[in-house]
Amino acid sequence: MNIKFSPNILHLIVSTKCNIKCRHCHQNANGENELILTEEELSPVIIEAGKLGIRRIVIMGGEIFLFPELVNALIKISHDNSLNVSFATNGYWGKSSEAAESVMDLLENAGWYQHENSFCCDDILISAGEFHQEWLSSSTIKTAISAYHSRFKKPIYIDFEYTEGKRNLVEQFIENMSSLPEKSYIISQIRTNFYKFGRTIPLSDTEMHSKHYIDFSPCPWIDRIVIHSNGEIYPCCGYNDNNPGLCIGNMHLGNISDIISAANKSFIIKLLLNIPMGLTYGILKKRHPDLPTFFSNHCELCEIICKPEYRIELENEFRSNLSGIVE
Repeated sequence: MNIKFSPNILHLIVSTKCNIKCRHCHQNANGENELILTEEELSPVIIEAGKLGIRRIVIMGGEIFLFPELVNALIKISHDNSLNVSFATNGYWGKSSEAAESVMDLLENAGWYQHENSFCCDDILISAGEFHQEWLSSSTIKTAISAYHSRFKKPIYIDFEYTEGKRNLVEQFIENMSSLPEKSYIISQIRTNFYKFGRTIPLSDTEMHSKHYIDFSPCPWIDRIVIHSNGEIYPCCGYNDNNPGLCIGNMHLGNISDIISAANKSFIIKLLLNIPMGLTYGILKKRHPDLPTFFSNHCELCEIICKPEYRIELENEFRSNLSGIVE
């Protein structure tokens, strides 16, 4: 098997500016981060993505709805190039009915759920779990869901995170939403695996769900082009944005097509796509016994595997033993 890097999603992290400061934020998002990708910078990327056959764009921050003019422009550009749009938000705009309706007006005026693609499935995902609840109440999320469902007759998707032993928070959330219309929201993801980057690092191991490194498969998330606010491009979900060994290019220095072609020649991308990560890490662990044994997710292993000194070791090992895959 020789799986290729063939992205089907364009993922834009347009800024890490945020109006809340969650304890688990891997991006260290906060109100002081001013770097933001502009409409002028992003338009050529979206147009090229459409030409490459990519049909979904995920747009997030930080908090994306802090930039309403950019939201309006990105919806229109994406629809013009046959891309469905997903926004990831903390839902702060549900703090009042007036604020929620303002966001609904913004979406509707930009053509939300109205472009010519008959399979249009624009959607919004709100993060509403344990750490977000420290900043935003369930009533805020409830108002946001209600406004969206009333305007578009579609559900909002919920990403719910909680630490070990706090499954009851999910049931509490469902109870708090019980008066909403049926199918007005869908809990699409429940996460207990946190990414120990950014502000998540201080979380204790007792709060994290971890497993032995041998249980990790090839990375299942190398399926997208993720562009960060500094222009750097990664091939995966974007959590591991402080791993320079995984960066495959920069939007300011090349086009998407060339970056994808170069990524398919990259040893590390081939390795992550084709070889179980536990097997790869096991080679390093045997040579370096002091390396950690338990991890909460693929990203933590990946950060170690991509370090220059270990990457060289692995390249020598796999080029000699698995040349059909990595060459």
